[in-house]
Amino acid sequence: MPHTRGKADFQKCVELIGGPKHLHHAARAGWRRVLDTSIRGQQRFQALLFQCLNAPRDEHPWDTMSGRSFRDLPHYFGWISPKRDRLIICTNAAAKIASLLLPVCWTHPDGDIEFSGIPGLRVEKCDERGIVMKHLSTGGILELCESRRLDKWSSRFGLNREVEHHLHGNVRRKFCAASTYRDEGLTEHEEAMADYWADRPGTFLLSALMARNLIFWRHNNHKMTVRTPRRNRSAVRLTWLNGYSVDKIGDLLTSPAIGIRGAVFEPGRSDFLPALLRVDDDQVELDAPFAGHLTRLRRRDREIKGKS
Repeated sequence: MPHTRGKADFQKCVELIGGPKHLHHAARAGWRRVLDTSIRGQQRFQALLFQCLNAPRDEHPWDTMSGRSFRDLPHYFGWISPKRDRLIICTNAAAKIASLLLPVCWTHPDGDIEFSGIPGLRVEKCDERGIVMKHLSTGGILELCESRRLDKWSSRFGLNREVEHHLHGNVRRKFCAASTYRDEGLTEHEEAMADYWADRPGTFLLSALMARNLIFWRHNNHKMTVRTPRRNRSAVRLTWLNGYSVDKIGDLLTSPAIGIRGAVFEPGRSDFLPALLRVDDDQVELDAPFAGHLTRLRRRDREIKGKS
């Protein structure tokens, strides 16, 4: 029955995505959980965030703060719950995460500029429930929901302490640092970074992957990486060494439970070529060494044993 099948798909979505059920019920259409925002600015911000959190540290120009890197932050995440106008992430370290994502502008002795954090990101609210940040250029919102119960002053003090630690306890302290997250508008140097969050092919697909990122982080030991694609029309290439196979990821991302609207999965044409996930003209490459090949071999072995 369609009603029963819809409830089963909804429950499967809750299990895979995580988080409290009331958030899932509040963001459903019928029995289908709506995971993808239709707001283009939010899509652009989530696509930007996806690449920040999954890029190798030495390949991302904003991941320059000493200590924790962007790729370390998912270790603090409990669950991700996308809503129409924002992305909610539950964590027990909201102040630490916010301090690493908020922008700091470093001025080198020769006058060159370098950013740590995401240019244009600002704190919109900081209280006992967590920290809400807004990206000025895209209008995208990230809400860090604190799993611990804090009072408003503890939350604000914790954020200020973490930011000050990065500004004055950093190995770059001999350079001039300016934290721009309190500025009402974009600075001149932040405006110059606009190409990073510009609307481009692949934005919707990367935004959708950000909303479902826990299926990579939970089952691949936080080791999924965004790399330069091999094909000219691909937005990115996603690689990982353990966890779900390429075939399994493709099945999940096209399933009734958490599938991306309009997504089509195309297995690699050989054991050494990436699979493709397509939505209309957008595509990303899924590349896990031999994973799809091993899955097919195991399936074939089971079929042979079943016939014998």
